[in-house]
Amino acid sequence: MKRSMKSTIPVLEHLFAAYKENPGSIHVINDMCHNNQEDPVKVSDALIEERLIKDRHIYPGSVVACKITLQGIRQIDRQYVEEKIQEALKGLEKAGGSGNIMKFMKLTDTHYQAGLDIKDELESRGLATFETGSFQDNTIIMSLSKKEEVIHD
Repeated sequence: MKRSMKSTIPVLEHLFAAYKENPGSIHVINDMCHNNQEDPVKVSDALIEERLIKDRHIYPGSVVACKITLQGIRQIDRQYVEEKIQEALKGLEKAGGSGNIMKFMKLTDTHYQAGLDIKDELESRGLATFETGSFQDNTIIMSLSKKEEVIHD
């Protein structure tokens, strides 16, 4: 983290706990910021700049709500992201190279946003490509990239 504010870790911990419950919803961060005598808008500005949060909304009275990013999660629990990526990759490998990563990661439709986050991460790393997906069917179908032939533990 470039410039640390006192509220950074409490905010990220709060957002990560909320993400595990429902990754698709936004959460207010004002209490954590006020507990550290910091302005929630300025804290969120810094967290956005560092790509630790996304989907920020500022409501009247400077009420700030947002979501954590995978980069933000890594600041709190580096293993969480890597474990989800390995679950998806191992599932794809066992399925013959293509399949529903939501199933492989054992995620319900409530956690569809988490599946999309992992999909984006797999694509950005060049490990898998997106084929199709449906929230209604709780599917995110991906295929292993050609270069991803061996899964590393």
